[in-house]
Amino acid sequence: LSFVCELKEVAPRAIRGHVERIMATCGLKDVAGRLVGHLSKGYRQRVGIAQALCGDPPILVLDEPTVGLDPRQVVEIRSLIRELGKSHTVIFSSHLLPEIQQLCQRVIILHRGKMVREADMTALTETEGMLRLHAAIAMGRKELLPALQSLPCVQRVKALPGSTKEVTEVLLECDPAASPDAHTQLFSLL
Repeated sequence: LSFVCELKEVAPRAIRGHVERIMATCGLKDVAGRLVGHLSKGYRQRVGIAQALCGDPPILVLDEPTVGLDPRQVVEIRSLIRELGKSHTVIFSSHLLPEIQQLCQRVIILHRGKMVREADMTALTETEGMLRLHAAIAMGRKELLPALQSLPCVQRVKALPGSTKEVTEVLLECDPAASPDAHTQLFSLL
């Protein structure tokens, strides 16, 4: 951690205190004298988060921080991330919906490297009961999108990149409550 602080140009006089604060924050004081390679997966994750904290950056980027951890370690790392979120902007990737629901205030959903949805967590969870469909449809974009948008049940439709003149790839949300025969409308159009 001292070496990472040097790389991030923390003032030499401040490194010792900075490292001590980071170790306390990340729960590393008990293993301070051990080699990183001899630590459990959970502690190695904590060391990675501690390295990210060196230099006190305003934004932390974490990639799947709980993958491969046992249930107790997952709870501890989630708690640490929640605590860090009070003083930092934390951006992390995860494919685990419960983790996202517990930790996030705002969500961006990516599909093949492209953003397909951005919303706050309450807006995403309020859409329960929505029928979501990812489809490749043998129809040109110019004809398909207006036809889908004209259906009473369709709340949102987005054409994805990679579509051709003959086939359009779409993500759509359909609210079955908006129309009792939503499934019939949707699939008779398709």
